[in-house]
Amino acid sequence: MKIQSNRTFAVKPIVSAIGLIFAATGVLAAPTPNQLPGGGRVTTVSLGSAGTNFGGVGTPIVNLGGVNNGIGIDGKVVITWGGTGAPVDATNPLGFNIGASGTLQFGAISAGSAVLNLDASGNASQIFGILESTALPFTNCGACGFAPAMFIANGNGIVVGTGGRIVAPTGLGLIGANLNNATARNDFVA
Repeated sequence: MKIQSNRTFAVKPIVSAIGLIFAATGVLAAPTPNQLPGGGRVTTVSLGSAGTNFGGVGTPIVNLGGVNNGIGIDGKVVITWGGTGAPVDATNPLGFNIGASGTLQFGAISAGSAVLNLDASGNASQIFGILESTALPFTNCGACGFAPAMFIANGNGIVVGTGGRIVAPTGLGLIGANLNNATARNDFVA
């Protein structure tokens, strides 16, 4: 008896599973307790969007911490964390990571807003603290009144630690793929 199959072997799920095993066994070091994402820059925004409360395309988002732990967005925004050409960040290592004592909030000044966080650091993203989309104004965005949808994309995996908490009332996407290319970024904001 001969069995034929049209299925192809997919490597990505296996790579992600291995990343989760490393995280569970302690091979992947957790972020420092107060760590927040580092070396970010606004790479793409939707037409007519102001981008973020830090600025539009090309604007660095660095040195998050203390009371500066929130990012206000307008429309659809892509932020790339780490990778080639990342801005120097004196406070946080490059990549999209949140330590156990860290809190990062995203708010929006317009309805229907969304943020895509691309981790281009070459390491798995680790969320051990709080990632929150909020409709309430906060320190960095007094004009925020809407909770944006949040997306995180990392081809090296995304680990949510045991104490990690994600609050996403308007939607969340955890994408285990590398979307750090012009086509994917432009499709997101279109």
